[in-house]
Amino acid sequence: MPAVPNLLVLGTSDSDGSQLARRELAWPWLVAQSLETAGSAWALTHTRYYATAPGALGYLERQLGASAPDVVILSVTLYAYSMRTVANRIRHVAGKRAGDWAEARFRWFDAQTGSGQAADATDRASRLNRSAHWFARRVLGTAPEASTREVWDAYRATVERLAREENARVIVIGSFPFTGAIERENAKARSFQLTFNARMRGLCRERRIGWVDPEFMRDSDVDALYSDALHFTAAAHQRVADAVHSALEHRG
Repeated sequence: MPAVPNLLVLGTSDSDGSQLARRELAWPWLVAQSLETAGSAWALTHTRYYATAPGALGYLERQLGASAPDVVILSVTLYAYSMRTVANRIRHVAGKRAGDWAEARFRWFDAQTGSGQAADATDRASRLNRSAHWFARRVLGTAPEASTREVWDAYRATVERLAREENARVIVIGSFPFTGAIERENAKARSFQLTFNARMRGLCRERRIGWVDPEFMRDSDVDALYSDALHFTAAAHQRVADAVHSALEHRG
């Protein structure tokens, strides 16, 4: 019996399907299902991969060695730059230990006050949460986890490594459009995203790697694609799966 081909997805907290009613509605599982429909069964390995995380390239090597993939799909996330937080600002000013302590305290506060996301806008705890976060941002400021250069260098190194996989087809999905809330919080996020995707598209072309440009998702209300600031709806996952499948079918 021939070996089952392996699909390795280097994804995010969104693509793992944990925010959906069923994991199988997330785009990696939809892609695997479309490949099975077109031919034989595929074994899917999904793992979260953040190129800017410490030891990311070593982790990538271990994943490639363990799964021996026939197809690798890298989903880029610019979270490390786009999401500005008070805790990151404290890390930059006072060090990692102070920033981690602040982040833990913020999470505790959010747990006690409902994260400011209560449906009833008059709820006292919700109003307290939002007021406290507004005050902390105004007084202490915010900062991203990584600079634009650090994000680009990390993903360039990742793609260069994947380009050396002689026995695997590689597809890179660019950074998805941000919600309006993220773009309001980080005024430079969209500009960097567009520049990053253009550079990454050029790098993929040079290395003969497949590319999926998420700009097609701007043809509709971007905020409607998300169930919250970071996670897609099931309908958005289906759109991503269709685009990835089309890229896999294209061999030019």
